[in-house]
Amino acid sequence: MAAPKHPFTAWLISHQALRLKDRLYTYNVVPDNLCCLCALATESHTYVFPDCTYTKQVMQIIDTDLGAHLIPANMLQQIKRRRWSRLRKNVTTATILAVWYTVWLQRNDAWFNHMLLSPSMVARQITTSL
Repeated sequence: MAAPKHPFTAWLISHQALRLKDRLYTYNVVPDNLCCLCALATESHTYVFPDCTYTKQVMQIIDTDLGAHLIPANMLQQIKRRRWSRLRKNVTTATILAVWYTVWLQRNDAWFNHMLLSPSMVARQITTSL
């Protein structure tokens, strides 16, 4: 149900293949390794997607709309184990993948264009595009 770019981005996240600041900092490409979204911790795959405060805020808004009540650490495994209909599982998974993709786009906008939308605007963008 997801657009092809969403699962591909999720695959890159799961294989830690995105070019985030933690890796770029080790090669002296960037001056710091702080998260572009919240600037509270080192920007890494394990931080940006489940733990970043920006990502958590977007997911909290989306999760409230979905009524899924998922814990950020292992959302896809939780969906798999739930006794939901196949349609609900697919819609929830597609929504999470859309969140990850959109957060990645927002991270890039924050880094390259120095622009960052509020989490509520990003969540609205995701829900209207689905």
